[in-house]
Amino acid sequence: MGYPSKMGNFSLMNNRKSLQPYLPTTASFNKNTMWNLMDQYSELIIKPSFSRWGENIYKLSHVSDEKYEIQNEDIVKTIEGKEETIEYFRKKIRYVPYIIQQHIPLAKINGRPFDIRVMVQRRKNSHLWVVTAMIAKVAGDGYIVTNLREGRTLLNVDDAIQQSSINIENINVLISEMNSVVLMGAEQLSKSFSLPRIFGFDIGIDLHGHIWIIEGNFGPALSHFSKLENKKMYHTIIKFLNE
Repeated sequence: MGYPSKMGNFSLMNNRKSLQPYLPTTASFNKNTMWNLMDQYSELIIKPSFSRWGENIYKLSHVSDEKYEIQNEDIVKTIEGKEETIEYFRKKIRYVPYIIQQHIPLAKINGRPFDIRVMVQRRKNSHLWVVTAMIAKVAGDGYIVTNLREGRTLLNVDDAIQQSSINIENINVLISEMNSVVLMGAEQLSKSFSLPRIFGFDIGIDLHGHIWIIEGNFGPALSHFSKLENKKMYHTIIKFLNE
């Protein structure tokens, strides 16, 4: 059985009421939905429903009247008019399934947004999910996406939060809440897909310290951890995969 799309993942998690406060508004891409969500949020993220590498992700911002700003990687383009804007996306998207997501104003480190990749695993013949690793991904200068390698920095999560613009008194409380959220996410996804033993959650934190599940990923890449000088977290992940 194939794994669900990003839209499918969101729908599965959104079925759990306790997860809903942590999920940004997300919908399948179409013209009417895009403008309805733009009226609500003024900034949206538009991205492929099946991509895993942070590519072809667009940030759409309402600048004024019918003027819109579109950012892809570190390139920003301004377009006049709603029809011209939707035509731009039609040409870019074509027949590829895309989703639209409420843009989360991520906390920043030296002006660069960051999110956190959290690995959640279970051992063979066990239903107990465990957080095994986490790392902060800081976007390259001028980029909106932390997955792209251009100028990206990886940081210890505690260090990232301390250096960031987040207004919070107790880091341990924030991390504890984040752990609870991803464990709920793993439990919810595994209700529909019982075979996976590892999930990778991309967690955003806004300026007020609110936690958001940007994505829940089946079969996440381990490269964030394998390339670290300290291999402790990577070894923990591998150990769980083999147990």
